[in-house]
Amino acid sequence: MKHAAPGIMFAALLSLGTTASLAGDPPAAPPADEHAVHRMHGHARTPPTAEEMTRHMQEELGLSPEQVEKVRAICEQHLAQMEKIRSDHDKAMKDVLSAEQYEKFRKSREEHEAKMHELHHGGHPH
Repeated sequence: MKHAAPGIMFAALLSLGTTASLAGDPPAAPPADEHAVHRMHGHARTPPTAEEMTRHMQEELGLSPEQVEKVRAICEQHLAQMEKIRSDHDKAMKDVLSAEQYEKFRKSREEHEAKMHELHHGGHPH
């Protein structure tokens, strides 16, 4: 059961549902701006980066430096896999749907993501 909490945390942090930048996350450091702080606490529509996820778990779980590096690598791999799944799904839907249907699908997904964000974060403004 030792690994259940990080898995749950990944799911919660990724529930925002859009893509993340994976290229060259900087070393652990406090957020440089208010937007990074808001993303870390789920107040923005952009998903957290691997670095933000790692920093959050480091603060919440008291990770050792060795664990931080391992968790960061897991987060980067997980986000890359999620991005590929989302991209493949999007491409498959675009190949099947008409342009009008695809646009409706895309808008519906965005509305669903916004509702889920509101549900998970109590309707706090972004």
